[in-house]
Parts: sequence; structure tokens; C-alpha cells
Amino acid sequence: MCAHLGETSFYPTPSSGRIVLRFWACQPNETLRHTVPALQAMLLRSGQHPLDIAFAAVCSGNEDAAIKALPMIIKESYRCRSMDLHISLTLLKQSKAVRGKIPCLESLNMTIAALRSDREELPSDVRSMFIDAPRLRKVTLHDVFDLGDFSIPLHITHLASFMRKVSNLEAYQSLVECHLIAKTQPDPNFYPLHSVYLPNVRRLFVLSPDLLVYLCLPSLEDVNISCLGDMSDTRAIVLTMNEFVCRSRCTLVSLVLDHPVAFHQVFITSCVLLMDSLISLDVTPCRNVEVGFLIDALVSPEFLPRLQHVSLPEFDLLWDPLPTMLRIRSQYLRTVKIYGITPYDIDRSNQRLALLWPSGLPIVVSVEQSDFWHVISYFGNFECFFFFLTLYFYAATRNLCTETWWRLPVACLVAKVLYIGMFIL
Repeated sequence: MCAHLGETSFYPTPSSGRIVLRFWACQPNETLRHTVPALQAMLLRSGQHPLDIAFAAVCSGNEDAAIKALPMIIKESYRCRSMDLHISLTLLKQSKAVRGKIPCLESLNMTIAALRSDREELPSDVRSMFIDAPRLRKVTLHDVFDLGDFSIPLHITHLASFMRKVSNLEAYQSLVECHLIAKTQPDPNFYPLHSVYLPNVRRLFVLSPDLLVYLCLPSLEDVNISCLGDMSDTRAIVLTMNEFVCRSRCTLVSLVLDHPVAFHQVFITSCVLLMDSLISLDVTPCRNVEVGFLIDALVSPEFLPRLQHVSLPEFDLLWDPLPTMLRIRSQYLRTVKIYGITPYDIDRSNQRLALLWPSGLPIVVSVEQSDFWHVISYFGNFECFFFFLTLYFYAATRNLCTETWWRLPVACLVAKVLYIGMFIL
């Protein structure tokens, strides 16, 4: 079931219900008058089926509507299968009324809206309200810095969170995917006495290469390294990555690198050569960076010989060596993504690529910016397989019509349906 109150939505399905509540700052009294009885009717109609709850209340003024509705949701928390909460500190503190087991909860996504000046460590009963959830597996905590570490069941398999102490991660030995933001002080001479050993982690996202110093991940396959701070010491980053790979003794399959270091010769010659197992490479466009070293390296079949999927920024130096790269790597290359251009250049770029397009090789041209919102969009997104499904179905549509603008949205929709279907089946 699904509905929108304030806006509220209720979407019925045979075995579960989805309730979406979004409260806006405008007209809070009118919202309250309609929200509470509508929500009561929805909860009654849902019977005892599991609930998927999305609750967003970040209105800066009157929170009466949200404050009235939240206890009704909390009362039904024992049958919540997933919870997506975007709430203020006031509502978070009220949520501590959750008591006892939350037996059905499998996924938690929580964002805390608060000014930096209002942030302080929360009481332990607030930070531990989700501790007794025996089926909880996926946890994403946005904007929880300065609020203290939340107590999460140790059996979770997916975690995305700000970590005040990276060493606290070692308790979560069941993790298979980890997305980390942490306060670290870059120091090339610092090495922790003990690395955090997580034997089952296969996918990792970090907002700074510095975090790799703390980790030992022998099963790691996919890594996404972004950097929003000042990381100008290229050699220090390369050294950190080399030591991490050697310490973990992992076999990397996929690397996403959102940092200018990806285009430096010292990285190409000293770091990626340790990663001959890579089948997927994604480097984000960076301004004022010389990119010739990377494209020249990709032309050589000895550089990343198993590469099947590559994502590159659009730049002038790309077009001359691109045909050679496609020809040399045609035996293994499966998908190519080129991004970083304006929407007005997409059709022109597609026409240019049509002359180079080997039969059956998907090439996607998309607009993507290297900024905070692009980087943070990866955080808490555990659907790693979705990108390759999208590429496949985008390529499948290219012969259906000469128009190009509609193909990528359609591919995204088809891929999303199939991705969800894999878990239903």
C-alpha cells in the first residue's frame, strides 16, 4: 500500500504496505487536520502486514503535524520492514520511544537535519533505539557527525555512516559492504598500531584515501575512493593505496577514483600496475588536470589487460587515441562510458562515436559533474550491479530509434526493475 500525507502516500501490495509521509513548513495546521486521521486509516487498512515507512519532516517552523504522526509510526515499529527517516533532532529524541525488539526491520536509512551549533552527543537511549533488530542488515546514517556513535546490531551486512573512531568497525565482522566518512587528520607519518580487519567486506566507499591506512580487507573486490579535501600530495596517496593493497592481499575487480591522482603518471606507473585483476575502471573528470598519461596508458594492452568496463571524462585528447584503444581492447572490452560534457554536446558526441562504435559494444555518453553532490550520491547506495544493467539496456535500445534522449531513462527503468526482480525471485 502507499500514500502521501502532507504529502502522504499509501501503496498497497499483496503482502506489505508502504507509507510515505512528507511534512512541509507551509500550512502546518491544515496538514495536521488531514494527516492523523488518514494515517490511522492507512495503518488499520494494512492489517498486520510488514510496513515500509518513509518519514520526512524537516520543516523549520511548526512541527506539530510530524510530532503527532511519529508516535503512530513508532507504535507500529514492531512490523516495520524498512524505515527511511529524514527528521530533526527534536523528532529523533522523541523516537527513543521505540522499545523492545523490532523483529521485522531489515533496512534503516536515517538522515538527521540539525545546525552544527545544535549538535552534541545524544543520550545513549537515543543512540541505541535500533539495537534490538534481529533481521536488520542494511544501515545508512546520514549527517550523524557530532551526535555520538549509534549502537547498531553487530550482525549487519551493509553499513554507511560517519565514524568518529574507525577502530569501532572491527566489531562488525559480518559486513560485506562499507561506506565510510570519518574525521581524519592527514599525516603521512601516521600508521595505526592495529589495522581494522574485516574479512568479509567486498565493497568499500571512502571519502578520503587516508581511511585506507586503518583498514585490512582481504576479500575486497570493489573500491570507490573520493576526496573532497586538500589531497595534493600525489605520491603520499599512491603510497597509501599500494600499502593498503599489499596489506590486505586483496584482488581488486572494480576501481572508482574521484581524484586528480588518477591522471598522474606516478599513479599509473606505480599503483595501478598492482591491480592487474581490474575489470572495471571509472575515473571522474577533474578540471585543469593533464589527462594524456591515462589515455596513453589505456591504449597499451599491457596496462590493465583484463579491463572490460571503462568510464572516462570527455576531453579533446580522448578522440584521437580512442579508436586505437577500442580496436586493441575489442577482445575483452564490454562497455565504455564517457561523461563530463554539457547536455548540448550529447547528440554531437554520439554522432562522433557512431563512426567508432564496434558492433555490440555499448558506449554511453552522459553528463556528470565532479562536485560534492556527485560524490555523496554514492554514499549509502548499495546497488553496485545496477550500473552495468543500465549500460546493457541502453546499448540494446540504440538500434530502435535515431533519437538518443530517451534511451538512458528507459534503460535505467528496465535495469531497476530487473535488479529488484533478482531479489524477489
